[in-house]
Amino acid sequence: MTHPPRPKTQSITHQVPEHLVDAFLQTADEFFAARRGQTSAQRAAELREQDRDAGLNSLVYLLEAAERDSGQAGVVAHWL
Repeated sequence: MTHPPRPKTQSITHQVPEHLVDAFLQTADEFFAARRGQTSAQRAAELREQDRDAGLNSLVYLLEAAERDSGQAGVVAHWL
């Protein structure tokens, strides 16, 4: 089995103002994601789905806490 040759790489160092680091990293991530065939819109949809799943898991946890026979149950039930 032969492996295709790896493309040449070059190390790049760039100084970014501290207040722009997050934006710079996001832009770089979007660039490389698009190169792998995933657009920023696809990535955003994936993140929204993950957030939704995490939210549902949290809601299930709270519902179970509200149904328990503990001191917290009434507080959680009232909050829900």
